[in-house]
Amino acid sequence: MTKQPVTYAFIDGENLFKSFKAMGYKNVDYVKLYWWLRNKKNVKKVFLYVGLVEGDSQRENKYNGLAKLGYEMKIKPVQVYDGKIIEIGCECPKCKNEFIHEHKMNDKSKANCDAELTVDVTRLCITDKCDDIIVFSGDGDFAYLYEFVVSELRKKVRVFSPLKYPASLNTSGKLKDLDKEGCIDLINLESVAQHRAILY
Repeated sequence: MTKQPVTYAFIDGENLFKSFKAMGYKNVDYVKLYWWLRNKKNVKKVFLYVGLVEGDSQRENKYNGLAKLGYEMKIKPVQVYDGKIIEIGCECPKCKNEFIHEHKMNDKSKANCDAELTVDVTRLCITDKCDDIIVFSGDGDFAYLYEFVVSELRKKVRVFSPLKYPASLNTSGKLKDLDKEGCIDLINLESVAQHRAILY
């Protein structure tokens, strides 16, 4: 009897959300996605990497619900950076007086989980007898990780990311090159989104 390969899935939540938005969807249906991975792709563990703003109880409750469903939640505090104030020199078109106009840029938030995902993939491929990995992210920063996992750890890597324009702009050229080289299997995220996304 052929042994079923042990597969783990790793979801870059922010990247997946942006990809779904680029494809015209409002959000990801994480419940449907979880059961699709478990039942159709025989995934043993599903890791979800997300950011959380301090005090956001609504999102915290959502994440707690996903953890109860079965997701291995990897939550990182969101860092919020005040928008810069830019001084713009202006001239009144009527009186020709010069003055300085201050414009405040929008605040920015960041919860990059790339390091956590990279460490977890490497550790679990070595210690947990994981045979294959599935990653949901078009981020080219993971290209080096995939090369290591395939060449050094001898694991199979499948990456789900948009491949149809204009959403395909969210997929790094590095990943497309790795797919052409046969290092990874780059799979069309549109086929997954069709049934696992929340429409506008």
